[in-house]
Amino acid sequence: MMLPARSRRASKTVLLNATTINKGGGIQAVTSFICTLVDHFEPKGVDWIFAVSPEVREQLAEFKHPLRDGVDLCLARSPAKDRRSRRELREFANRHADLVFTFFGPAYVAFRCPHLCGVADGWVTHSSRLAYSTLPEFSEKLRMASLSAYKALWFRRASHWVVEQAIARTGLVNRLRLPAKSISVVSNNCSQIYIDGKTSAPSRPLQSTIRILTFAANFPNKCLDLIPAIADLLVRRHRISNVQFVLTIPAPEYARSRIPKLAKMLDVERYISNVGYVPLKNGPDLYRNCDILLMPTVLETFSATYPESMHMGLPIVTSDLEFARAICRDAALYFKPRDAVSAAETLAALIGNDEIRTGLVAAGFDRARDFPSPVEKYRQYLSIVDGILDSKTAG
Repeated sequence: MMLPARSRRASKTVLLNATTINKGGGIQAVTSFICTLVDHFEPKGVDWIFAVSPEVREQLAEFKHPLRDGVDLCLARSPAKDRRSRRELREFANRHADLVFTFFGPAYVAFRCPHLCGVADGWVTHSSRLAYSTLPEFSEKLRMASLSAYKALWFRRASHWVVEQAIARTGLVNRLRLPAKSISVVSNNCSQIYIDGKTSAPSRPLQSTIRILTFAANFPNKCLDLIPAIADLLVRRHRISNVQFVLTIPAPEYARSRIPKLAKMLDVERYISNVGYVPLKNGPDLYRNCDILLMPTVLETFSATYPESMHMGLPIVTSDLEFARAICRDAALYFKPRDAVSAAETLAALIGNDEIRTGLVAAGFDRARDFPSPVEKYRQYLSIVDGILDSKTAG
């Protein structure tokens, strides 16, 4: 990664903070953003420096963008859990940054300079009773409510915010009482690697073993423990036994989860395959080897899995909820949330009808064009950053 040369006029330094991003789609999102920034843009009055987690650093190295010695920062422990990391991040920002852009917050640090904080935590902005129903114990519900309140306090320490959907902006205004004029909306998309590797072919024939992909970390709101019941219903009630549900949970987490236990109890272990963590560069090949995307999630701000599937030509089956319809529109089939019977019926209808699959794939290609490219997304972020820096200078 080359250090951007300073422009002729006085440059401002923006610290991109990704020190708390260590799991799930956030790693892919911030890696994609940094790669786009470095590969496609010459600095014009803004120099970027980076503070990241080890997981983000590893992904950047995979794309030949190692951190710069003496310029960037990698924290071994997340500031969410470590006071020393908070102090190190704060001192780093105070020494070098005119503005901090926390890609997904909270940052758990109060900075001296203006702080633009990305908010993509649906538990804070638009959680519901349905989402909390995924937490079986009262103690878990209480812990999540307390954690969300704690995060909200830290979100309020920023000076400006950016979200990926209007539903999150509404939540920040109504729940956190943040000023609407300081909250921007920049739609998410997927990484350029999916856009470059996209297919434009019509729906391909199903494989002899129909591979149903759920590309997600095992967060409670993802409802992945519903999958053994869906598999059982699809095989025994709908007589579709040539299926394999493909999960992407790191092996130790999978072993600790309820999924293998439920699969064993229902005798559907042979229909479920967990391939473990999938690096960003291997994502397109995983989609190419699957036939359908299943997302039983009940709480998202914007899951990049939806546009990834659209670009890669997979029909989508997902929960019938506002956030999913806002992203997918007519490019998905929807089932009753947290209802294995409804999910299995919807999958069976899709598997049994070539015309429906072809229509969903075509609608997905159309819908994917609506999302900003990574370059367009960067320009929108830069416009927000410039506006904050300009207002600071004017003030």
